[in-house]
Amino acid sequence: MSFVELLLLVGALMLAGLAKGVTGMGLPLFATPILATVLGARTAVVVMSIPIFVTNLLLLIEGRDAFPVLRTIWPIALAGAAGVLVGLNLLVRIDPNVLSLVIAALVLLVLARGDRILGDDPAALRVRVLGPVLGGISGVLMGTTSIASPAVAGYFHALRLAPRDFVVALALLFQILGTVQVLGLWRLGEYDSEIVRIALLALAPMLVTLAVGMRLRRRLDSAIFRRVISGFLALSAIVLVWQGLRGLGIL
Repeated sequence: MSFVELLLLVGALMLAGLAKGVTGMGLPLFATPILATVLGARTAVVVMSIPIFVTNLLLLIEGRDAFPVLRTIWPIALAGAAGVLVGLNLLVRIDPNVLSLVIAALVLLVLARGDRILGDDPAALRVRVLGPVLGGISGVLMGTTSIASPAVAGYFHALRLAPRDFVVALALLFQILGTVQVLGLWRLGEYDSEIVRIALLALAPMLVTLAVGMRLRRRLDSAIFRRVISGFLALSAIVLVWQGLRGLGIL
């Protein structure tokens, strides 16, 4: 690896940590593809499972007084956990480029129509049904690509959660899914000393910018935070479309 490639790798990892600290998402979106160019897609998913677990834990410690949001997400978490188990078994059987396009389509749909689809009543049947459906899909995507947050984040965004509740809801959901993923990968024999070493090296720059992102988020009011999330979700969709089309040889 050349010095320039190393700088790009570290820069992507730092950007991933910053995005995670501000929005509660984005770690695998930015880090997994760049790691995949060096390690291969399957190994990158396994490596990223460790930083994802650690950073979600840190976000939960920061927002531990917002845990009542668990009442909102437990059906989504259960569906997501089942989805992770399905995704782990599909890890070597499904094209991650196709999945990138699927995630992008879901994100764009929720961004464009989420408010109208969910309406103003969080107790409405369609809200209670759509949450677990997106949770299950996100679980499958997490098990196969490690990139799951854009789909379910769009759902939480459409629910107009406060910034702290939004980040804690995402962190809590993906800590549950991440625990299932880590245990599943361990049972499949995917972890060895080299994987753990690479994961810890990748985690180091992420932790620095994660702390910066967390401090920035505390200074944002709800309106600005919602605009940041909308912009980030739109950027996520663009990145995913580019990755998918490029991987399929269309670009």
